[in-house]
Amino acid sequence: MHIPKSHYVYEFSYPEGMPEIAGIVFYVGKGTGLQRMDQHLREAANGCDCGKCKAIRLVWDTGHVVVRRIVFESRSNSKTLNEEKRRILLHRSPHLTNVIQATPIYTNEDDNGKLPIIIRDEDCPPDSKSIFWT
Repeated sequence: MHIPKSHYVYEFSYPEGMPEIAGIVFYVGKGTGLQRMDQHLREAANGCDCGKCKAIRLVWDTGHVVVRRIVFESRSNSKTLNEEKRRILLHRSPHLTNVIQATPIYTNEDDNGKLPIIIRDEDCPPDSKSIFWT
């Protein structure tokens, strides 16, 4: 088994057995331990009602498994956070469960025209949020 460096970014996507949405990424996350991705599966199995867990159960209900990939590794937490944000923007779609598009809130004239993206840090339940601008 591949042991990732101290920080990594991972993606969950729909399997090929679901042809209408096969390959679409529905969750991007950041982890530091070998069990981080499995934690989401346990949350889904325990009935968490967040969008990510609903997507996981949708895959299971069709008799398939979620495609899970580590897509970035680094010893730097800040580089890993930046890559997570980049990939969330890359995969932003109605299928991406860890992004909420909010009404723009402008803090000064320089922010005008930029849309805040709220990223869920704790998914089940979503307790804390981080905001960054696109």
